[in-house]
Amino acid sequence: MLGVENVSGGYGPVSVINGVSLGLKEGETKALIGANKAGKSTIFRFISGLLMPRSGKITFNGIDVTGFSPRDMVNLGIVLVPEGRRLFTDMTVLENLLVASYFRRAREQRTSSFELVYDLFPVLKMRSKQIAATLSGGEQQQLAVARGLMSRPSVLLLDEPTIGLDPSARRSIMKAISELSQRNVAVVIAEQNMIQTLKICSYTYIIVDGRLVLEGESRGILNDFAEQRLPHVVKGLIS
Repeated sequence: MLGVENVSGGYGPVSVINGVSLGLKEGETKALIGANKAGKSTIFRFISGLLMPRSGKITFNGIDVTGFSPRDMVNLGIVLVPEGRRLFTDMTVLENLLVASYFRRAREQRTSSFELVYDLFPVLKMRSKQIAATLSGGEQQQLAVARGLMSRPSVLLLDEPTIGLDPSARRSIMKAISELSQRNVAVVIAEQNMIQTLKICSYTYIIVDGRLVLEGESRGILNDFAEQRLPHVVKGLIS
């Protein structure tokens, strides 16, 4: 469904990503593991239309969408939940969710979208009239993911969805993400040091300094980690 084919590029003359390829099928959940500034967010910017790769291409359902605008990508069903949540903090939970369902395709399915996000995150229904800025960190992250889902994505890109959260909030987010494959939502999770991420993902890509250094089934990578068979450059990323 989603293809990233040998993309390279970055910001101005600075090359951040070098020849990265990855793929995603309907309902799959995959991990993109890398240290801070390894290039995970840049790859997501390429996919979501926020940044144009210098070379390579992005395809969606067989169509070359390289260079499409972020608006076009959302209309197609590719939605990014950025690092740092980026909520409308002076608006209520309900208003944040309504804004995310602005596009016609999302508006037409708004009722079922609310059922989905309230099923995954019951606390948001309880807090629907509460100003987003007054939510706890974990609740704000739940709202960020829920807002992405209100856009009715086929592909959901989650950039560091558990960063800064306490263990309980982290488990809540991961549990909800693990259920999305049953709803035919394909997910790519970008994280730094998360064994828990590999446990809910079928396949993992590991990126170091803008290059993929390892990829494979998550279960196999976890087994190699437990038996100390991973390359040294990878060991420090999985903790």
